[in-house]
Amino acid sequence: MNSPLNKKALMEAALYAAGRPLSIEDLEKVSKAGGRPETESLLEELISEYQGRSNALEIVQVSRGRYALQLKPEYSSRVSRLSPGGLLSLGSLKTLALVALRQPIRRSEVIEIRGAHSYEHIHRLEQLGFIRKEPSGRSVSLTTTKMFAEYFGFDEDLAKLKVQLHRKLVKLGAGNQSETNLSKSNEADHQAENEIDT
Repeated sequence: MNSPLNKKALMEAALYAAGRPLSIEDLEKVSKAGGRPETESLLEELISEYQGRSNALEIVQVSRGRYALQLKPEYSSRVSRLSPGGLLSLGSLKTLALVALRQPIRRSEVIEIRGAHSYEHIHRLEQLGFIRKEPSGRSVSLTTTKMFAEYFGFDEDLAKLKVQLHRKLVKLGAGNQSETNLSKSNEADHQAENEIDT
């Protein structure tokens, strides 16, 4: 039988490997803890251990009782351009945020707002399972998926998701101009994409 230390280590490994928020049930299955109470207790210990360390990582609770291992906000903005193997470029993230905020939104509208290069973003986001396409007249309508909500720790309810995303954008400094800042990408966007996507 695993010792408590090993169970905590398994939880930590799961949070790191998943790259998305995990539920108590997910952590219980991975760690083989003896039920929900033990899982929650071990998770609380792990969270406290991270809080007691002088490092750049933290374990936080996101929406719907899920937990994520992530960079502390004060570090993420400083190192984001140093991860060329990142899942999404800055431009793709902006396109995804636009779709999430204004969904359902026609693809032609996204192209008009974000520029012709967003065709590639949309294709990439669909490949990753973050958005889905549905016929809408001569164009297609874009919406986010359940996987998008789970991966980024948002509620699956569309109205709540939009509120949560807007708050996150405000917290990151977009303020009331959150959607304006998602308009056609500038030179910095293209430079970041070249650094990340190549």
